[in-house]
Amino acid sequence: MQSVEHRVRVEFVRTHVAVPVNRSDEDVYVPLDGNKARFVGRGGLPTLHFVNRPEPSGAPRLWLCEDSTGLLVNVRDRRLPPAGVIAGKLRGVRYYAESVAQGDFRPGAPVTLVPEPKNPYDSRAVAVFDGTRTHRAAYLNKQKARMCLARIEAGETVVAVSTYGTKPGIPSDAVHVVAGAPAVISHLALTV
Repeated sequence: MQSVEHRVRVEFVRTHVAVPVNRSDEDVYVPLDGNKARFVGRGGLPTLHFVNRPEPSGAPRLWLCEDSTGLLVNVRDRRLPPAGVIAGKLRGVRYYAESVAQGDFRPGAPVTLVPEPKNPYDSRAVAVFDGTRTHRAAYLNKQKARMCLARIEAGETVVAVSTYGTKPGIPSDAVHVVAGAPAVISHLALTV
């Protein structure tokens, strides 16, 4: 199986989030409403965009934000895949800590998804490397790996960017990514 290269770097993200940091989680995230197509917009593009909202520690992070409400979208929200978005925290980062510290996994950096059909633990595993394909961060969780593989096997191009992590030379205990078609990832980063 071929690797999937990401060649579009997220250069600009919206820097203002309408949601104050001190609000409760119920007020910050888009509520679950049973509408499975809530994030699907015209032309199949999501009604979402990236916003730059640091962690409480001050670490930079990109979040998915709903266009119409300004509310954040939880990466576990089951309404993301129908909108063409696969998002989540990578599994196994601690096992690759040295590699993560050497790679570029800062928010907006392109990452490379590499299917591993010969992985002895899971033939459907998808590893995530930095944009140079030199430094491994970890793996997509099983459910998200299968979603990506289904799209790849259907002939679609799937690309990804880091939404949480660090630049080279700085250790990180976690890496988060968002994956989708090139048009979807570019759309998430469009300016207003």
